[in-house]
Amino acid sequence: MWKRSSRLVHACYGIADALPDYEKFGLASQICRAAVSIPSNVAEGAGRASDKEFARFVNIAFASACELETQLRLVDGFGVVDPDVLKRVRGEALGVRRMLHALHASLVPSNR
Repeated sequence: MWKRSSRLVHACYGIADALPDYEKFGLASQICRAAVSIPSNVAEGAGRASDKEFARFVNIAFASACELETQLRLVDGFGVVDPDVLKRVRGEALGVRRMLHALHASLVPSNR
């Protein structure tokens, strides 16, 4: 999970770099922060003392992945990123989000 989300960070930095200069402190910065937040929270949560704490950080990472997906959709409107690259990175972000959801579900006891 951490490795995959770290690869996503590098891909997002490439997308952010392709954005116009006037977006460097706006959307580009937000994309990078959201992407970095994902593996950072997974790592911090893994270092915690309990599954409950780990689950909380995984949930934060999940929220960052949702935020990142929205930002990548917004980038599409600029028309400055190769659509195939953007599609691949958005697919990777979705995959990471799904993995985070499954990891969170494995850490939280069922309410059945």
